[in-house]
Amino acid sequence: MCSVVASDASTPRAPARSRTRFPAPLAFLVAASLLLGVVWCFLTPPFQAPDENSHFGYLQSLAEGRGLPGDADRPPFSREQDLAGAASNSEQTAQQPEIKPEWAREAYERWRAASAALPDAARSDGGGRNPAASNPPLYYAYEAGAYTLAARGDVFDRLTAARLASLLWLGVTVVAVWLLVGEVVGRRSLLQLAGAALAGLAPMLTFLSASVTPDSMMYALWSLVLWLGVRILKHGLTLRGALALMGLVGAACVVKSTSYGLVPPALFALAVGAWRHHPRRRRGP
Repeated sequence: MCSVVASDASTPRAPARSRTRFPAPLAFLVAASLLLGVVWCFLTPPFQAPDENSHFGYLQSLAEGRGLPGDADRPPFSREQDLAGAASNSEQTAQQPEIKPEWAREAYERWRAASAALPDAARSDGGGRNPAASNPPLYYAYEAGAYTLAARGDVFDRLTAARLASLLWLGVTVVAVWLLVGEVVGRRSLLQLAGAALAGLAPMLTFLSASVTPDSMMYALWSLVLWLGVRILKHGLTLRGALALMGLVGAACVVKSTSYGLVPPALFALAVGAWRHHPRRRRGP
């Protein structure tokens, strides 16, 4: 019996797997958030998210090979998008609750016939100035992959594919907020779940993340930057942490110019982390 006890005591214990596994509450929360987002993707009428027509016009110009929008000699949107907007009544319904989108079967059939008659060039004859033209290109370059995968579908198929691809960033936001709360209050699953649920289940955030807008990617990158910044402040600076933080800040700035607001707090976190990392500080008095 003693030998058995000695053998058990001398046998190295397997490392705890609970620290490396994806927490079950977080997995269920991400799944629930994405499911709600999918509902928003399909229930929100075309081009009815904030500035979605402008963002889609930017995406289409980039994906169809016309490059970045902003050419003063070109219309802001392609003929294909203009036809889809007119057929769905999207321009008239924007911020007008009393006006409803077009749902009639006859209107749909008329649009299908008119869309089928358009030449291939009707997809790429936009690219002019629109309200989104001043945005950096990273988000739209990402969305171009989903647009291309749905290239054989009609304009509404490509819009839906772009919405679903945009929605994936909501999952990143939820995970990042979970990690951020964990750095602030410690590994307390209930508090982390509550904090991450505020992001993942908030109707406005879910609605925006399920539409074509760079805000979805921006929310995710900002959340990751906040998490890494707090982590550096708490645990000190490492080369990997510094590179990751500045890389995410740089990526956020190429998604939306408002992300330049992240530069001062990121530099502050790096400065404090470097100060704490100094050998004299680590040795103490």
